[in-house]
Amino acid sequence: MYVRYRPSLLSWRLLYLGKMIGLRVVLGRTGDNRRERMDTHDWILVATQDAETRAATTRLFNRAGFRIRSLGSGEAALSTIDGDRPSLMIIDLALDDTSGYELCYEVKQRFGQELPVVLLSEDRTEPRDRVAGLLIGADDYLAKPFDPDELLARARRLLTDAQRVDARREFDLTPREIDVLRELADGLGRRAAARKLSISPKTVATHVQNILTKLGVHSSAEAVALAYRSGLIGSAEVRGKGGGTAGPRG
Repeated sequence: MYVRYRPSLLSWRLLYLGKMIGLRVVLGRTGDNRRERMDTHDWILVATQDAETRAATTRLFNRAGFRIRSLGSGEAALSTIDGDRPSLMIIDLALDDTSGYELCYEVKQRFGQELPVVLLSEDRTEPRDRVAGLLIGADDYLAKPFDPDELLARARRLLTDAQRVDARREFDLTPREIDVLRELADGLGRRAAARKLSISPKTVATHVQNILTKLGVHSSAEAVALAYRSGLIGSAEVRGKGGGTAGPRG
């Protein structure tokens, strides 16, 4: 008996993922200056007077492929970031000339969400200390001695979030355009995306055209590939919505 083979949804998604990976390679070779800037390696600034913390963080992030610089004073850290903003700051509460709280507050006043900050402390580890750090703007707070894997995981999460903020500002996509792009990445076609977002297919088509223009690409598939590559959307966002990574269909 002849049975016609029908590819499963997972098969289509795997095929599309392979296509998307190929598109990322092409975009990586031919992308404009905006995309090239996103390929530059992140660098991390550690502010601490503790030699052990300095050595541990340097070893950890160098092995993970990050450039890292360590300074012992708040004044030196502020002077450095004014001339060359890092992608992430790790601030020990114990510094030569100020407290880590004060340095974190000053950094956040100058850079806001553009520069994520992790606070470290060996002595101030009570819940009220963590709350105080978060209230002045810290993005995360870890007690010393810290687990290297945990610090690396938290740092990578913050870097991903910061890259997404930068990418959305860079490409100037509206919140609704981001919503449409997520649905396309989750495998929905324009009609299905319209139903999901409670808007008309014509409105979705307008958003898609705006997305293609702003990203400088010619198809929804290229838009999705570039969105992943630049950090406009993350794989976790899409998996959380639709159970896997897929391309536009329908």
